[in-house]
Formats: sequence, structure tokens, C-alpha cells
Amino acid sequence: MPAYERLYAYDVVRVIAMFFVVAVHSLMVVDVSWATGSLYVSALQALFFTANALFFLLSGKFNLRERKGDDDLKRYYLKRARNFLLPILVLFFVRTLYNLAPNFGSVDNVFKSFAINTLGAFNSMEYWFVFSLFGFLLAAPFVAGGFSRLTVFGKKCFAGIGLGYSLFVTLFSNLGIDFGWGNLFGGFAFAFFLGAFVDEVAQHRRATTMLGIVGLVSYLANVTLVTAGWGVNAFDLSPLYTLTAVALYVTILRVFRDANPSKVVSYLAKHSFSVYLIHMMVLMPLAHSLPQFMGVSSIGAHVGVTIAVFGITLALAIIVDTVLVKPCQKLFDVVVKAISSTGEKQAA
Repeated sequence: MPAYERLYAYDVVRVIAMFFVVAVHSLMVVDVSWATGSLYVSALQALFFTANALFFLLSGKFNLRERKGDDDLKRYYLKRARNFLLPILVLFFVRTLYNLAPNFGSVDNVFKSFAINTLGAFNSMEYWFVFSLFGFLLAAPFVAGGFSRLTVFGKKCFAGIGLGYSLFVTLFSNLGIDFGWGNLFGGFAFAFFLGAFVDEVAQHRRATTMLGIVGLVSYLANVTLVTAGWGVNAFDLSPLYTLTAVALYVTILRVFRDANPSKVVSYLAKHSFSVYLIHMMVLMPLAHSLPQFMGVSSIGAHVGVTIAVFGITLALAIIVDTVLVKPCQKLFDVVVKAISSTGEKQAA
């Protein structure tokens, strides 16, 4: 699999996950007071919520590699600061202004609110993802070597233990029984570290097919259990959810491994992170401005809202990335270069 095509396949995953994030939150306009609407929401939540696991798998794939030497480790953290933390800070500031509007108060109030939100207040909303991922990225260089040296059997053991642990957590949670046993790679950490090697399955047609079947069965089973009242952890910790997400991830990589790269898809993928950070600022006012849809019309509303929010958010993401994020990144580069030059002169 040529490197460029491999990267393109991962871009396809990013774009699909980006659309899923918008689509799953747009389900808020669906009328769940009737059976079909409730089933529609459960079925699409089971599919669209895989976006979370897809993003963690991608992050694990591109960050869990050994760093050769001190300089490589320094470059890793500088890149994470530039390409991950900096865009977050920019959009967190924008979101803070959004939340305060139209009564911003004093300048001190704005920056105090920004600090509180950044330190943790935003962790209770859709931004929980970046707070969790931040910790995984900090640890990635120190555990990457272990994953790179895993044998095939070791990889199967890791996956089996993780799925088994998720099964116990989900099972007992739905039974209302506390399960106190810990697992270092529990929750979405499991998906992040699976990202180090699970894409290897895509190299084998038969294995991809088998995993695809398992993923489809897991998806149907998850929807069935949710409609039967077993919905605790159904869209995050459940092994059925993880298997669905991993199967989707591997299948996409397999299908697009030999596809002709699309510049449009790759361009959209570059803005996927900003789309995630911005989309609720578009969805909330739009959804609240609409009349309450009932019955079948609410499903049509979901489709329309999803398309509208995706299009508007993408346009805003491109603008924000161009006008705010990229200039901040260029300034970051200048500062890092100046500090590096000063350090070299002092060393000389």
C-alpha cells in the first residue's frame, strides 16, 4: 500500500468521522415520542457515535510510534503544541466569546472565563474529547515502544483483554452493580492504543471481511439491546460499540487503500478538527430557531439540519483556520525558531 494512498484512506476516515459528529448531535431535532423516531435515533446513535472511537483510533495510529533520540521527542511535543493545543486554545477563546455574547463584561471577565473554561469547564460538554486525548498524547512517546514490539499473539491478547474488560463494565453497569476493577487502557484509551496496530487487519481481505461481519452483528446487537433498555455505556465503553467502530475503521481503510486520492476529501480532512470544535456553535442556534417537528417530518428535519450545519460549519472552519489558527501557528513557529536560535548561540 503506497504511503500516499494510505494517508488518503485515513483522510476518508477523518471526513466520515467529521460528518458523523455533526449528524449525531443533529439528532436532537428528532421526535422520539413515537416508536419509529426512537428507533431511528438509537440506530443512528449506534452508528454516528463511532466517530469518537474513529478519531481516537486515528490519533493512536499517528502518535504511537517510537521517538528516536531527544530531538525527535522535542519535535513531537512541539508539533502537538502547534497542531493540537494551539487550535484548541484559539477555538476555546472563540467559544468563550460565543457563550458570553452579548454581555461580555470587562476584559478581565472575558479572560477569566476563558481560563476557567480551558482549565476544565468545557470538559463537561462536547469538548471532553480533547481533554481526554491530551493525556493520551502526553503519554504516547513513553508507551509507543511497547506496542511497536508486540507480537501477533500480544496484539490479540491486548485486544481480547480490552474487550473483556469493556464487557464486564458494560454488563454490570446495566445491571446496576458497581464494578470497581481497574484497567489502565479502559474507556477510549483502549481505542487510542488499538490504533497503534489494528489497521494491519486491512492488509488482509479475508480478515477484513470477517471483522466486517463481526462489526455488523455487533452494531445490530447494540441497537437491539439499547431498545430493550440496556443503554448504559452503549455508545462508549460497550465492546459491541468498539467492535462496530473498529470494523468500520478497518473496512474504510481496505476499501480506499487503492482508490484514486481526491483533493476534495483531503482538503476537507484538513479542517476536520476545527469542524468538530465549531459545529455546536452552529447547531444550537439553528436547532432552537426551528419549530418543533413531529413524526416523520422530524426525520426529514434531521437530514436537513445535518446538511445545513455541516456546510455552514465547514465554511466557518475554513475561515477560522485561515484567519486565526494559521497566523497563530506561524507566530508560534517564529517564537520557537527565535528561542532555538538563542539557545544555539548560548551553547556556542
